[in-house]
Amino acid sequence: RLPFGEKSKKSFHLDAISLLSGNLGFAGSSRSGKSWLAGLLVEKLLKAEYQVCLIDPEGDYPGIRAFPQTILLGGANDHILPVGDVITLIEYSNRSVILDLSQYPMDQKFAYVEELLTALYSLRKKYGKPHWILLDEAQYFCPEGDGNLIDAIMRNLNVGGMGLITYQLQQLAPKVRK
Repeated sequence: RLPFGEKSKKSFHLDAISLLSGNLGFAGSSRSGKSWLAGLLVEKLLKAEYQVCLIDPEGDYPGIRAFPQTILLGGANDHILPVGDVITLIEYSNRSVILDLSQYPMDQKFAYVEELLTALYSLRKKYGKPHWILLDEAQYFCPEGDGNLIDAIMRNLNVGGMGLITYQLQQLAPKVRK
């Protein structure tokens, strides 16, 4: 159980198993609190010692690296690791990973996320980790139509344990929205 609002009279708990076996979408207009709420949920999962892989195309989550067993890869001062190295890190450790792709052009982000989600699907089927994947700015990666990246996203959604954040819900492929 993940506690929320524990310092107020309106506290509640979210069942972690339901979250990790299902999927969650965060949709709304810009600056409506989607990323803040998703970040809060990631923090709760990290405190409960779940392993998270956060795919951050715009560099919005650097503060989460302050959590124990969490590492930030990429960003302004660091090149992103090859997907194989990220998978090895997740497989052989309990570290959660924030992948800051903000310094890369969109075509490289697209290719990296496709390769990563394909590899994460195999890792999750075999070892059940990471426990949760969060894909921010999902509208970049789930355009209407089909393709290898949509297939990789759908495979991970079918396993469960995935969150998608978007401010343009209507731009997501219909099967992803469903």
